[in-house]
Amino acid sequence: MLLVTVAVIWGVSAVVVVAIFAVDERAFRRLATEQAPHDRSADADVRHAPHAPARQLAASTAG
Repeated sequence: MLLVTVAVIWGVSAVVVVAIFAVDERAFRRLATEQAPHDRSADADVRHAPHAPARQLAASTAG
């Protein structure tokens, strides 16, 4: 009887640990996709110009 009790407790503990890791992995993947760097190819032509920050500032304050 003691052996069965220990086996049940061990089995339940294993299921809980696996469930925690599964939830953590899903949360980690969701967080990783939310914080993925954006595609900056649209800004590539703006960055090389030395006056680009001033132009962006003027555009943002004009409206």
